[in-house]
Amino acid sequence: MINHDAIHLLDWYFHRFPGQPFWNDDGDYASYIATYRFLHSYLLPMTNDPLDIDHTMDARFLAERLGFGTGNNYFSFATKVLNLMNADEFPVFDNGVSTVFQKPFPQPDENEIDYPGEDLLEHQDAVYQDILDTYWELENHPVIEAFRARFNCPDLGYMKILDAIFWRLGKMLNEDGLELTPAEFLREHEV
Repeated sequence: MINHDAIHLLDWYFHRFPGQPFWNDDGDYASYIATYRFLHSYLLPMTNDPLDIDHTMDARFLAERLGFGTGNNYFSFATKVLNLMNADEFPVFDNGVSTVFQKPFPQPDENEIDYPGEDLLEHQDAVYQDILDTYWELENHPVIEAFRARFNCPDLGYMKILDAIFWRLGKMLNEDGLELTPAEFLREHEV
């Protein structure tokens, strides 16, 4: 399902500094792009086989296998591995991005030792599909070309750009411990 609040937040972010999007966030994005270029240049050539896998089931499958018998949840890590292998098909799923999509990771009760495995994986899988649907909707958003121009990265895929932006927006929503939803944030900023 497309998350329209996330799209409105992206539009606000893109237009808050007309002519100079991302101006105040250059440091975050510069380190993000440098890390991506390093990983893409040195690690990706180690595997030349194209991945022919389904988005959500394989992220979940990989997460289940990584955490098998440990009681740990590796969904976020699994999406990062898949993203490294094929950034044009697999967005990253983490706390920052899930904050923007209004579905933060469920936290265990203080009496629980770990997360309720299957329920959490189902939740993450559903949020991941929302992220994919929204990213596909934003493939031609003007923020993509503005980002490429600003950071001189013409070949950076649109999903990787959206990952960076939504991660930064999630960080912004959680500033000062406020944990705002996109709709609450936009109301506070009179959009």
